Amino acid sequence: RNRVEEAQVLEVLDQGLPPETTLRLDANQGLTVEAAAAILEGVAPARIEYVEEPVRDAGRLEAFHERTGLPVALDELLFSPDAASLVALPFVSTLVLKPALRGGVMETVADAERAREKDKRVVISSCFESGLGLGILAQLAAAVMEEGVAAGLATDAWLAEDTVEPAFDTSRGWVDVSALAPTLRDWLVGPDRELRGIACRTIAGLRLAGMSDDVRECLRYAGQRDQRRIAREALEALGHRLDDALSTPGD
Repeated sequence: RNRVEEAQVLEVLDQGLPPETTLRLDANQGLTVEAAAAILEGVAPARIEYVEEPVRDAGRLEAFHERTGLPVALDELLFSPDAASLVALPFVSTLVLKPALRGGVMETVADAERAREKDKRVVISSCFESGLGLGILAQLAAAVMEEGVAAGLATDAWLAEDTVEPAFDTSRGWVDVSALAPTLRDWLVGPDRELRGIACRTIAGLRLAGMSDDVRECLRYAGQRDQRRIAREALEALGHRLDDALSTPGD
């Protein structure tokens, strides 16, 4: 679609969606400030949650914000040499974290904690993983994202078939994480002796904190500054196992 058509689509969405529905827009660094502003001109600013990397030149993000007043999200730019200075910009509201690219589950937990310290919102997003990886990402999103913020996991719609049964499904607009998440007790009966020990130690730490033993609780626990040492040590090997699942060939 050309820019006129893009603007028309946005106007139709703005007029037709319920008032409480917001839009996340992603230009993939494909526009100039002038083009982006022209496309967004007919949309109420309150309708837009953020615009992800709207312009080709990261140095023009501030000009985009001044022109439109809209908040910006960062994704690929988080890997750029200027990432720290870009994250610090006050109009950057959201960091899109893709664990398969960020270095895995535990590194993403750390990324999310650093984002909170900078008062930035986190969105966990997928990279065309199968249902196995998407299930792990859903658990992670439940652990580190703010309540009520949508994760970016709908890439399952692009899969011809899945590797798990039942298939991971976002078609309803939400996922029941409790139906996906194994508890650490599931690891206690597995064949891996080392992993059984890790699960046992982590369950003990969680009980002391009055928390349950499902994976998302463990990840949330690991992200708490005053309690994370025990959980991090215990979860490190488990995190590597989850990371292995994310990077399994064909996943």
